[in-house]
Amino acid sequence: MEIASAPITEVGKCAAVSAKRRLGYIIHYKRNVEDLQNKVDKDLVPLVADIRRKVDLAERRGETIHQVVKGWLHKVEDVRNKQAELNRGAGEITSCFKGCFCARYLLGKKAKNEINTIIELLNEGRGFTAVSDPAPLPPRPLEHFNAFESRRSTKKQVIQSLKTDDTYLVGIYGMGGVGKTTLVKEMRKEVEETKLFDKVVMVVVSQNPDLKRIQGEIAEQLGMKIEEEGLTTRALRLYARLMQEKTILVILDDLWSEVDVAAIGIPHGGCKVVITTRSSDICSRMEAQPSIQVQVLSEADSWELFRQNAGDVVDSDALHLVSKEVANECKGLPLAIVTIAKALRGKDREMWIYAAQQLKKSSFDGMSAVNASIKFSYDNLQSKESKLCFLLCCLFPEDYSVSMDELLGYVIGEELFEDAETLGEARNKLHAAVDKLLSASLLLEGKDDGDVMTTLPFRLQLRKARTTQL
Repeated sequence: MEIASAPITEVGKCAAVSAKRRLGYIIHYKRNVEDLQNKVDKDLVPLVADIRRKVDLAERRGETIHQVVKGWLHKVEDVRNKQAELNRGAGEITSCFKGCFCARYLLGKKAKNEINTIIELLNEGRGFTAVSDPAPLPPRPLEHFNAFESRRSTKKQVIQSLKTDDTYLVGIYGMGGVGKTTLVKEMRKEVEETKLFDKVVMVVVSQNPDLKRIQGEIAEQLGMKIEEEGLTTRALRLYARLMQEKTILVILDDLWSEVDVAAIGIPHGGCKVVITTRSSDICSRMEAQPSIQVQVLSEADSWELFRQNAGDVVDSDALHLVSKEVANECKGLPLAIVTIAKALRGKDREMWIYAAQQLKKSSFDGMSAVNASIKFSYDNLQSKESKLCFLLCCLFPEDYSVSMDELLGYVIGEELFEDAETLGEARNKLHAAVDKLLSASLLLEGKDDGDVMTTLPFRLQLRKARTTQL
């Protein structure tokens, strides 16, 4: 009997506790609602106000608010709505006769549960060490490439060549700043969309070819890593991997000298290669068939591209003649046109006249249109931080893709932003400076999201870094 009575006793105790708790909800419903009100007013409201201030400040800076913070604010709003509803419900019960036991029970229980929810929200909110991250730099589309018939026809010529069975290596050549890289990026986009090749990889070669780096970047895009150090062994490993693809296109951008594609590990069969270079001789020495020249833009296309970047104000009576003069000094080179047009957008007539004079002077001094436009754009940067950031990027090799975290390390190490008191402030200043350089076409988007690329002539950058006085 004693053994049998033990479970019954425990059940009785549990029932008593449960009944007591339920009775407490009925008797103390009003106190529970008041406790809830106090918890909201004294603890939750001040914390919400503090976090909202941080969120508002971050949004004004263009930063990205953490999803967990957004979710927390939504939960807080939901709790406050429920609290207001419970207050109204308690107000409707003015006596023991006006309000049944069931209504009091529900009010008391819900109020108690919401207090527990608020305690959880307070713990979560007090644990936020930050509410946002710097906004990622938005990807910039390839600007106006397909707006001009000359560019569409050149791209079509390259793609048609790649469709020919006996074509192995296509050479694309033209002046610096004429748009060769933009051309192959657009071409890559189209052949990937049309599935002309199973795989497309693209690597920047630049002035001093580093075959190990080129091999490593091709391998990385193919999802492999080459551990060996010897060039020949690495080439054999890459060759074997490339041969696994039925059709593959390898784009070698910005060649300044002849490159032995076989030494890299690029096979002749089942693989096609596109190179870009400033020299038709390099195309000849590498036996490119065909070699396709990218011409400068016509006067009409140059003016249209200039208008798109400088704005319709160039058609006004005050600026039309001088803006035509500036556009002509860009010599039909898209990079020069875009850079100088963006630098002059929104400027007064005196600045336009000054720009025309400086471009002519640079031409007389033997400076190319591209370099002259870059120099003018840099000289007219309004932000000291942007100039410092540009000079820092001068120290990286041409076509070097650098992450924002890497740049931030150099910025802090060199104390470039002296008035930045915190790491977050330095990061925000860097993002703002880089965004201005991207907008001015003094930097370009890097190969990975958030990276930037130093694509301007390295010697010009280095000379500027040595001689420019801020």
